[in-house]
Amino acid sequence: MSAQPRQKQGKLTQLRHGWYGRQEWAIVGTPCGNIQQLAQTVVEALKDQYRFGYLHANYRAPKAEENPSPAVTYTNKVQWHQWETHQAPNPAQYWQQFNEVDVVLVNGNHLEAARQVVVVDMEKYDSLKKRLPQLTDVAMWAYAEGMKEPHDFLKEAFPHWAEIPSMLLNNPTPLITLIDSTLQAAQKSISAIVLAGGKSQRMGNDKTVIDYHGKPQREHLYGMLQPLVDEVYLSCRPEQAEELSEQYHVLPDSFLGMGPYGAILSALQHDPNRAWLVVAVDMPYVTEESV
Repeated sequence: MSAQPRQKQGKLTQLRHGWYGRQEWAIVGTPCGNIQQLAQTVVEALKDQYRFGYLHANYRAPKAEENPSPAVTYTNKVQWHQWETHQAPNPAQYWQQFNEVDVVLVNGNHLEAARQVVVVDMEKYDSLKKRLPQLTDVAMWAYAEGMKEPHDFLKEAFPHWAEIPSMLLNNPTPLITLIDSTLQAAQKSISAIVLAGGKSQRMGNDKTVIDYHGKPQREHLYGMLQPLVDEVYLSCRPEQAEELSEQYHVLPDSFLGMGPYGAILSALQHDPNRAWLVVAVDMPYVTEESV
């Protein structure tokens, strides 16, 4: 008896993220003091709505051999807390440390980040030119005093540079507005998926159509979730999709034979950059309040 060929599952789309969190912005191209001041201005303007992290580097600090200390040091500063370690964090540790913040601002003169605010400042012309390969997603130009457009090497690298938003370095309101709108959009990106692709083998009847609330259970849950999230999908087997799509926004399983786990993977494949609320269809006591 020959073995059945292995079913090739769908491929997951890569999650968009950076080195430190899902929302990270590097400020690059001007002296570090200007970067820190701009970051502080942004934080002060938005601190009531969001939690911020900040990354910078201090290469003037004493070397370990000049200032010997334990491998790990913790200092309780009462209002804040300080950890010192000789070992550089790995990517997972960065994410762990910044997991509780909404956005990470980064000194881009020393460290990379997924999005960039590029300051056009002659004082850092050569330094910025060296960092050109790190400018992968420029969100805004910021013009220092006396500057009105990007350096020539930036124009060459970004032919559509004029379409990128810009501001004056001494008037950061456009940047504050851009970060605020970006974070608001990210917070609203949540969809729900109703798991309704099971075969109900143990029950013997299709449990998705059992009437607990005056209508089929899948219809009840689907309608209840609609005002609570951006979009609602009904998870189903591929052979169910054509019939169910007449009434529901369906999301057929692309990872087969894996039960609910396959449905969740299918949702993440559909859009890995939004939050997913997963609700099993056989939960008749789920209410809007519990959600």
